[in-house]
Amino acid sequence: MIRAVTFDFHNTLVSGDGWLDLEIRSLAGVVIRRLVVRGRLPDTAGTAAVLAEAEAAYRVVRAQAMASGRETVAVAGVWQVLTALALAGDLNRRAVQGAVLAQRACLADTALVPGATAAVAALRAGGYRLAVISSAAYAPFVRWGLARYGLTTAFPVVATSAGTGYYKSDPRLYAWALRRLGVAATAAVHVGDHPRWDVQGAQAAGMRAILFDRGPAARSSAIPAPDCRPDATIQDLAELPGVLHLLAA
Repeated sequence: MIRAVTFDFHNTLVSGDGWLDLEIRSLAGVVIRRLVVRGRLPDTAGTAAVLAEAEAAYRVVRAQAMASGRETVAVAGVWQVLTALALAGDLNRRAVQGAVLAQRACLADTALVPGATAAVAALRAGGYRLAVISSAAYAPFVRWGLARYGLTTAFPVVATSAGTGYYKSDPRLYAWALRRLGVAATAAVHVGDHPRWDVQGAQAAGMRAILFDRGPAARSSAIPAPDCRPDATIQDLAELPGVLHLLAA
């Protein structure tokens, strides 16, 4: 029996390439530019060379989180970069945290994934317990995105890597959400677009996994996982209730 369904956030419920770019690549450089504009860092910190170095350093921080399964939250990751580039100086974490709020501006460029509202409503009507599981280094953005599209009440449990300390490569992120749902892994299914983090990550936690394959354009940004074997694959969220019935049978 399937009692719970968990969803990935980005490209499964809400899409936002600008936010994803901040998450995995450009956040440290964006923060540095904002601090330069505010006069908290010298103009020399905003040169192309320094920003390129900051971006490369932040990529390393994110890659380490993926590889280790232990998350480094956005503010801490940016602080690591500033320290490595000898830019921390007289700054404090509060100044950096304020600059990280640049993520909020990305909300305007997000979009609800087609069919998300209807699929979530159908699952709620079917009595499934729902949660979001996201490898987000800045947890507030996920809640902002859910609120923007009227999905907050549908998801009483929101598990982010920033909030739990675990990246999706660590099954403890999934276990954290399941404990709060009060559901065993064998009675839960995860839905997401990433072969490695959503399918293999959920299966490593003992769950079944449905790959949301949105086509070649979306697939190009996913890290390949040749040995990925989802329990089911869908191309449209409208397929989800029917596929869950098949899995339960």
